[in-house]
Amino acid sequence: MSGFTAYTRAMKWLYATLTTAPISGILGVYEFAAPEGSTDASSVWIEIEAMNPGDDVGVVGEQRVWTEFAFLVHAVKRGRSTVALESVADEIDNRLHRKSGTTSDGRVISSTQTSETRDSWLVQGVEYRGLGGIYSLIVQPLNA
Repeated sequence: MSGFTAYTRAMKWLYATLTTAPISGILGVYEFAAPEGSTDASSVWIEIEAMNPGDDVGVVGEQRVWTEFAFLVHAVKRGRSTVALESVADEIDNRLHRKSGTTSDGRVISSTQTSETRDSWLVQGVEYRGLGGIYSLIVQPLNA
């Protein structure tokens, strides 16, 4: 088997799943964080962040059978309430929970929400809220 970076295949699948059919009212979908200066007080966007480095769960000799990841996928908005994020968080869950799919050279065998998340943080005096979930993805090469 040639090299296979499971993280990039997982990220491609997540991005495609969340953007192929646009989600109403979303500015964009970003790995880690929206670019500085790209959002304003009314913007809602989705952030995807790996919560672990990816564990090779199934390995037979040199053959990697699959890699398992936990990704935080959440809707984000400036402000003090997560209620404004409810419909976007619901749509994220509709698209990711108990789903699977392929990229050009990899596949997500399963995506399952393992926990719901709600976050709040402060950056340079601006409050942010996040609402979404932690999703467990199992990723493997197409030739496994």
